[in-house]
Amino acid sequence: VIGVINKLDPSRTLIIVPASLKINWKRELEKWLVVKKDITLVSSKTNLILEENIIIIVNYDILKKHIGTLIEVDWDMFVCDEAHYIKNYKAQRSKMVYELMKKCHRKVLLTGTPILNRPIELFPLINHLGASFAKNLYTYAKRYCDASEGKYGWDFSGASNLSELNDN
Repeated sequence: VIGVINKLDPSRTLIIVPASLKINWKRELEKWLVVKKDITLVSSKTNLILEENIIIIVNYDILKKHIGTLIEVDWDMFVCDEAHYIKNYKAQRSKMVYELMKKCHRKVLLTGTPILNRPIELFPLINHLGASFAKNLYTYAKRYCDASEGKYGWDFSGASNLSELNDN
């Protein structure tokens, strides 16, 4: 990701990470960035000033406190580390991140944790990255989640056409 930032030189970058990784992200950015940028580690007490040539690092847990300010910016680059944290498209945290992603020109989702439980957990991630095969939840769910409608509503907990999904 730092290599991509070096290549593209975005004016405003938003990085969302677990709290335990904020300091490491800052340290690595300071070490490897070719062009110096202001790097702000956001805490619950931070008064955000969103200027040009800035990298904002915020953790998932305090995102809600700053969402009003962050959503006002058109971000050049958006990075979400440990993106499996936003796999539940119904969760409040995920909804906030998805709203921010709509305001971003370039998006990078990172995770070293495989999402193995169900194909439905991949949908919000690949949908918000703009994958053509994941534009519609119901189409995706019918194709890859063996979706069926029962007396209590839709069930997306299954799996189908997994080799095709893997190829996509």
